[in-house]
Amino acid sequence: MNVIESNQKILSDQLIFYPSDELKFYGPYENCVICSLIILNPSEKSVAFKIKTNKQKLYKVKPNNGIIDPKQSILINFNLVVFSKNQVNETDHKFKIQYRYLSESDKTMSLNEIIDKWEIFPQENVYDFRINCKFVMERSNEDENEVFSLIERF
Repeated sequence: MNVIESNQKILSDQLIFYPSDELKFYGPYENCVICSLIILNPSEKSVAFKIKTNKQKLYKVKPNNGIIDPKQSILINFNLVVFSKNQVNETDHKFKIQYRYLSESDKTMSLNEIIDKWEIFPQENVYDFRINCKFVMERSNEDENEVFSLIERF
């Protein structure tokens, strides 16, 4: 079993998130630090998603919403802006990825229309994936190997 297979989280609704346990931001934090998340949609339906965080001023997320077509994946970049060392120790940095499978009628709407109407969609059709952040001062060889395995897989 490779690193990705052991660390991915397969949910009953079939999206695959990697990493699935936490987003690791490697210091030092004097400059912008980037961490990435891959979302894979192995289903036969398109999925709309949007990303929220409890620390909006500290992160820029690109893309922060979008559509993942069937059998496709997307790379999300989380940019941690420069912040003071005392904020590194905070343990409550988290992200929530909300997503829903698109119906045939949804496909006639633009992404902006889907996001604008998100709150009126039936909530039983909206799924959440939550992931915490971890701040690490040094990257280990194991972390480097994990990144290369990820690149080879996708």
